[in-house]
Amino acid sequence: MRKEVFSLKKKLGIILALVMLFSVMTALPAAAALTSISGTVLNDQLSFKIGGKAAVPVGDDGTPVLPISYNGTTYLPVRAMGYLLGLGIDWDGATNTVLITSSTTKTAPKATAAAKTNKLIPISGAVLNSDLKFKLDGKAAVPVGDDGTPVLPISYNGTTYLPVRAMGYLLGLGIDWDGGTNTVLITSSATKGAPPATGGGPGWYFTRWEYIKDPGDTVDTGGKVGRFAGGDTYTDYLEGKGEKNDFTIVTARKLSDGTVAASGHAVTTWTDPPEYFGANDRPTVTVNRTAESTWGINAFSISFDMHDINPGGATMGKINFASPDGQTHVQAYKGTMQMQKAKTGKAGDKMAVIMHMNWYGFKYYYEWRD
Repeated sequence: MRKEVFSLKKKLGIILALVMLFSVMTALPAAAALTSISGTVLNDQLSFKIGGKAAVPVGDDGTPVLPISYNGTTYLPVRAMGYLLGLGIDWDGATNTVLITSSTTKTAPKATAAAKTNKLIPISGAVLNSDLKFKLDGKAAVPVGDDGTPVLPISYNGTTYLPVRAMGYLLGLGIDWDGGTNTVLITSSATKGAPPATGGGPGWYFTRWEYIKDPGDTVDTGGKVGRFAGGDTYTDYLEGKGEKNDFTIVTARKLSDGTVAASGHAVTTWTDPPEYFGANDRPTVTVNRTAESTWGINAFSISFDMHDINPGGATMGKINFASPDGQTHVQAYKGTMQMQKAKTGKAGDKMAVIMHMNWYGFKYYYEWRD
């Protein structure tokens, strides 16, 4: 019995180290890619048990801290978990990696009593932090969700949170739920195996995405005035609107009398590229592109290129995505486009999958991790 308790504590210690590693990384905002999220709440309706005993995570001053609930997932504060279980956490700034050990000389703060409110408290300012890496027992580790996709920690008010179930998968712990008491149960053995990870080995890891606006967009200027050879004037309009995965481009030319001489309109929807792909993989993207009229509308293309290249630019090493019949630039198209060849990298290399639409575009940033 004593041995089992020690084993559980050791595993949980590692788990907390894991979590704390994210906490340490949050302290270095310059290195992190942050994506704002909404719909997060501090959840004071939940309780936790570790090995059948009540457990209360606390902050630096001993005050109980609350888990975050986001998109149906419970996130625990990593530093508080570290205090609870006792782990050594170190930081390798050269590689943005948190290093976890099984012991620490730091004393956990003494817990102070606090009455439970049983409330959900909406919060703002929470972000997903996508640039954090960590090692467990000297080996790279990646927490994943139920579908095997890598999951990101949440940073909020200087604290880093990680999903409880992802930690359970990572460390072989059992995570269960007692709905009668709203209690998360953590045990030393899992009854369900971890899903196959879509990452974890050497390869390209997604870190963030970015929208790039066409510098010729005239939605804020009322159009661009030009002049025909005969002296009459016209006004050209160019506008990109929509969001990631669903973007529309509208162009038009109006004559001086208000007549629309020409116009273009294209709508592009697409699926995101994978969050991880290996050196021998050729990822695909599913595209649905319609062009009601093509005046002033450039063809759509996807490429894998250096991370600092914007839509419309390219390096000699660019790798295009192509349709099954070999098209790399499509005006109207419905189907998949696949990267034409695989690409390997070395630790720290940065690339981007770039969607190009009239120099508008969306960039998906990737980093090679060993």
